[in-house]
Amino acid sequence: IDELRERLLTEQEAAVDELLPWFGDNLPSAYFKQVEPELRANHLSALVALHGIDPVPEVAINSYSGNTLTLISGGVLNPGKLRDQLAKLPINAPLTGMQVFNSNDSAVSLNIFRFLSPETRSQP
Repeated sequence: IDELRERLLTEQEAAVDELLPWFGDNLPSAYFKQVEPELRANHLSALVALHGIDPVPEVAINSYSGNTLTLISGGVLNPGKLRDQLAKLPINAPLTGMQVFNSNDSAVSLNIFRFLSPETRSQP
């Protein structure tokens, strides 16, 4: 177990060392201006976990509050991919906002969908 732990820590550290500069250099400046730091950290954590998987699979990240869903996928977002993502959104949660980002190197698309919070949905 100790050897496995050490291996995982070493791999994760190498992934962070590689991805952190890429993250800062390749996501558009609007992403860093518009997306809150906690959500950016969640996105980077997901990318670190996906490091070495090619192509990057589509991954969904739900916020703890239940009002934000991020879809991360490999490649540039095109209208067909966005349409497919929109079709996967929950139908019982009104969409209040959407942010669409592509990395400058076209490796990743990162799309954030915001919904009414569960508490607001249950109010008359």
